[in-house]
Amino acid sequence: MEDFAPAVGPHTTILPLLNGMRHMDRLDARFGADKVLAGQCSIAATLDDEGAIRHLNTMQNLVFGERDGRKSERMQAITKVMLDAGFDAHASDDALQAMWNKWVFLASLAGITCLMRASVADIMAAPGGAEATLALLEDCRAT
Repeated sequence: MEDFAPAVGPHTTILPLLNGMRHMDRLDARFGADKVLAGQCSIAATLDDEGAIRHLNTMQNLVFGERDGRKSERMQAITKVMLDAGFDAHASDDALQAMWNKWVFLASLAGITCLMRASVADIMAAPGGAEATLALLEDCRAT
């Protein structure tokens, strides 16, 4: 935050696209909740042996919105900029829920990848891997 804090002015909007939820409280405390939108991106990527990021498929989208669900002028402006730049971007009236959905999904995948000591791709290719992964996701959804 310290790196971009000097650039935050009275009309700045912050759109964090990070995994998890904890950053929201920290951004609110530092800059004010009125400046911070809810947002999440979905991509499938990995690091190769050289440390380069490799995009694994065509899934790539952004979901973002005002945390109170309203359709504001700044949301319309941000959506237009994102779409004009070629992003698969969606303004949402429930972006916080989208963030929580992603967090549950990632937490479930972290559980199975740690348990199996393998990547999602390797687990899905293994006998019973898809079933175990789906069962873990269902357990998270149910609680």
